[in-house]
Amino acid sequence: MSGKTSGPGRGVVFECQNEPGIAKDQRTKLTVDGIAAVDWNTEWTWDETKAESSSQDNAERAFELMQQLNEHGGYGVVYTKSFNDVAIGRATPGCLYFDKVRVGPGNETLKKLKTIRFDEWGIMEREEFKEDFDRVYDAFLTDGGNQLHPNHIQTMAKIDDTTAVTEAFAQLDLAGRLQTRE
Repeated sequence: MSGKTSGPGRGVVFECQNEPGIAKDQRTKLTVDGIAAVDWNTEWTWDETKAESSSQDNAERAFELMQQLNEHGGYGVVYTKSFNDVAIGRATPGCLYFDKVRVGPGNETLKKLKTIRFDEWGIMEREEFKEDFDRVYDAFLTDGGNQLHPNHIQTMAKIDDTTAVTEAFAQLDLAGRLQTRE
């Protein structure tokens, strides 16, 4: 059952693959720390025209979603490539940050990124996500459940099945698996 409860003036349920332009260890660290990083090479500006022309529409939608999350809060799924690391969490208003993250071959360069931080989140690896949170994982599949949806790569977007994500968050809470940001 899919429920659309997000919209203007309300919290949203989102997904974000952590920025592929960051070194793998940094993407993992951000995800485990309950942080979604968004870039498109725009640094701290909200001007989507600074992104590559093929990415401007995605950047615009992501930036609008980030601003809505910052104003109203919501729930989300943050993950690394192939869902190797996954965080399901809740963000409250004021969750938008501007961070410098180490990138490059030796993590020696700082890159400016816009980030969303969960206040509470639970983490898991791919197999647990697929097995124990299959309803959320299924939101990322196409082709009869055989292929990962291509639009869920390098993006930040709304998830249509909001109930699956909020129920997964509640499941993590009831199991005592939530971390809290201090």
